[in-house]
Amino acid sequence: MPPQVGRDGAAYQPDHYGTLRKYDEKGTVLWTTDFAGFGTFTPLQGPDGRLYIVTDGALFGQQSRHIVTDEGRVAWSG
Repeated sequence: MPPQVGRDGAAYQPDHYGTLRKYDEKGTVLWTTDFAGFGTFTPLQGPDGRLYIVTDGALFGQQSRHIVTDEGRVAWSG
């Protein structure tokens, strides 16, 4: 899955295990957030800096949606 470059120059990289990582411009991991399920799509960053993420959810074929703060905290899931 391709990374998303944020407004601050950080890269947000999802993987197929349901993990999202934020990297700085030097490639240092700033935070890691794990989601239930086995797939995380490339996140979109809103104008407020929050990330909007869709995962495959805990059950295959069921998508879950999440909002993640710039600090890597899940602010909302549904």
